[in-house]
Amino acid sequence: MRSRMTILDLAREAGVSKTAVSFAFNAPERLAAATLKRILEKSVELGYEPNPMARGLARRSSGNLGVLIPQSLPEAFVHPHFQELFQGLGSFCQERQLNLTMIPPLEGCLLKAVRNAAIDGVITLGFTPSGPFLELLQKRSLPLVTVDSRVDAMIPSVTFQDQLAARTLMTKVLQQGFRRLHILTFPPVRQEIRGNAGSRSLTRRLRGFREAVESVAEPGVVVTYGSSRVSSESARDSLQRQSWRDGLPEVVICLSDAQAAGAYLFAEARGLRIPEELSVTGFDGSLVLRHLRPQLTTVRQPGAQKGRLAAELLEAQWKSRESVRHLVLRPRFVDGGSLGRSEPPATS
Repeated sequence: MRSRMTILDLAREAGVSKTAVSFAFNAPERLAAATLKRILEKSVELGYEPNPMARGLARRSSGNLGVLIPQSLPEAFVHPHFQELFQGLGSFCQERQLNLTMIPPLEGCLLKAVRNAAIDGVITLGFTPSGPFLELLQKRSLPLVTVDSRVDAMIPSVTFQDQLAARTLMTKVLQQGFRRLHILTFPPVRQEIRGNAGSRSLTRRLRGFREAVESVAEPGVVVTYGSSRVSSESARDSLQRQSWRDGLPEVVICLSDAQAAGAYLFAEARGLRIPEELSVTGFDGSLVLRHLRPQLTTVRQPGAQKGRLAAELLEAQWKSRESVRHLVLRPRFVDGGSLGRSEPPATS
């Protein structure tokens, strides 16, 4: 079996130095035209192919943009908002000829996953990095951009006005006269994902809901809570497990559109019409769920734009560590028809 031709073999056959061969593939502008032509022609003749790992080591760069997610890859890929984020990240990498490396927890530990990843920089999605995690990035000299969390003023971030979005959505619900509310939230962050300080976006959304409820002067607002993973099946199962001792809620308020799709499945199984007998709201405004009928009432955040902006901030960090920006995206309320109207509360 023929052994792989090395850079030294090509240099010897072309009558040039190893450095000249390296320039031919990594910085051709540094060679005379005749020398470059001879090396490239000889590489084709001999079937030489540069080793991408070796090139990365020589450049001290892998060409990989690392994206950290606090969940498994199957969970992330079915998350509608993450799908849009990946589109924005992917379009940037396509233009810059970079690789996009998804990094889920390795054996339940994000620290271990990052320690073993060949990446040039990190974007975190949906969680707040903690001290040990930041120390590891500093040791590896890896720039960091956070999405949906903000660590400190020196780390670039892209965030969404979750609290404003949640308050706007809940205000619409209360204005429609609803008083029996069920909020479908997410389960606590798994303890085995060490290096993850939790999701601030979840906290902000719940705070926005609470602010809107507390602003209602009339008594009688009853809020119950459930939790599910970010999938329609998990949300449906969570709703089916509820005892509903005081009767079904008037509206199910979900923290993601995928959960809202599960509320639709629950309503279908119970024979309930949306919104006449059960109203449903989502969160994120994911375009992949436009097939729901009636269309979902939700708040939209620009997922693809968020992903691309994060990648652009990371590129700026590669070029200059002094370039630090914090971008905040605004929500847009989407009245899709899944939020009906209850009987208005009595007035004196």
